[in-house]
Amino acid sequence: TQGNFRLMNTKYLFLDIDGTLVGFDGVMPSSASEALKKAHENGHKLVICTGRQLSQVYPWLLKEIPFDGLILSGGAMVINDGKVAAHHFISQSSLKKLTDYFENSNTAYYLQTQNFLVSKKWCVDRTLSLFNKLGYTKEDLLTLFGETVIDDNAGGRSDIEKLIYYDSGVDFSELQKNIGDEFYIVGYSFGNLGNTSGEIAARGVNKASGIKEYLDCCGGDINDAFAFGDAENDAVILVGGQGLLVPALGSEGEPGEVDAEQVVLLAGEHDDPAGERVVERRDELRQLFGADALRDAACELDTPLR
Repeated sequence: TQGNFRLMNTKYLFLDIDGTLVGFDGVMPSSASEALKKAHENGHKLVICTGRQLSQVYPWLLKEIPFDGLILSGGAMVINDGKVAAHHFISQSSLKKLTDYFENSNTAYYLQTQNFLVSKKWCVDRTLSLFNKLGYTKEDLLTLFGETVIDDNAGGRSDIEKLIYYDSGVDFSELQKNIGDEFYIVGYSFGNLGNTSGEIAARGVNKASGIKEYLDCCGGDINDAFAFGDAENDAVILVGGQGLLVPALGSEGEPGEVDAEQVVLLAGEHDDPAGERVVERRDELRQLFGADALRDAACELDTPLR
């Protein structure tokens, strides 16, 4: 033992950004920063796991926290120790099918590349109007999401990692029927835009696949992995009952609605469907971060750490 804790294997912490590490106001609580630095000092690996593309990851976040890897665009790009371990794109034929559908249905969309967003002017204008109603300015969106390139041939590109659409007028299940099973749809992870806005990738590309590719690259074990997230695109990490989803360290938001059979919450009142496994994994978290750091994070969540 070491102090009050047993020695641990290296653990892998996969961390969502929006609504988890960083609030929708672009601010990260100090408790999150301190807890992650403590975990890294203890020899554990920190990996961003986000729907954001590489160019959208806050530079100050990469500077403040010593991340060991990045999973980007919802699993489309995986980086380990500064090197690209995997990179997936929507095929040109599939992309053409998607963009034709959204244009024919008059639905605004953006395409994610590694370095910038791609869209058409009418899509940009409509999306700006939508976010203005939510209280965001054009300057806010530039800060949050980065540059958008206007491309009238957007549907013919070969460098697209993911598509984002807004206010489609149909829910996810109806949209899935309309576009086919070759695509994977999740709800839009920034803000609360309901079930008519979402993100689309090629089937088989998601945060769970990105985590597997990262662990395969560095020789890690899924049983040593913890996934932190707040939204539907984080819940897929838990397919097969592996991993651990907890609320943000210091997040002010509520965890997303996900399957209670698979989710373990770090703080707050909840049922305990996983029994002893919950207690065991929570004890591991105390060792990862240190009890004081977790207690501080739970205080910012305004709920007790049990």
